[in-house]
Amino acid sequence: DMAYFESTLIEKAKELSFEYKYGGSQESEGTQFDFYVDKGNGYELVSTKVVPHLEDFNKLTYDLSSYSNFKLKVVYQSTFAENFVLIEDLSILRDVNENDLINGISVPSNTKKSIILPFTTKYGGSVTWTSSDESLLTSKGILVQSLEESQKVNLTCVIKYLDLEVTHTYDVLD
Repeated sequence: DMAYFESTLIEKAKELSFEYKYGGSQESEGTQFDFYVDKGNGYELVSTKVVPHLEDFNKLTYDLSSYSNFKLKVVYQSTFAENFVLIEDLSILRDVNENDLINGISVPSNTKKSIILPFTTKYGGSVTWTSSDESLLTSKGILVQSLEESQKVNLTCVIKYLDLEVTHTYDVLD
């Protein structure tokens, strides 16, 4: 029998971990987890871990640090049809990336009032803001005067987090 799970695109991964427990027969010969990586050209088998049959949950970890921007598929196989596996606490440890930092900040595209601009991200670090027109909307998010329909103000943020520095611009219209 065979069962598998498949991830979406993963960036800057460090490690996959999960806990597993067998159900079914006591036989473990021919029981394994196969790890496949797709870097854009289809899945390739990168590792096989033969795992013993034990009564309690067991933790399995797999180092992913040598891959970037990939999809992962983990396949469980057993030569014994009555075997199955229970998986819990599946997690992929990875570094925070630029997209995480940018997507963690929300700025409305239209406003008729002042905006609360974050000074940090949900991951930590610092965020500083610059307005393209301080006479309309300040770098602190204060709406000085209502924007006309044809007016646009750009709010640019610089996010500093550990060794990353990311700049992103948001358009704010009336």
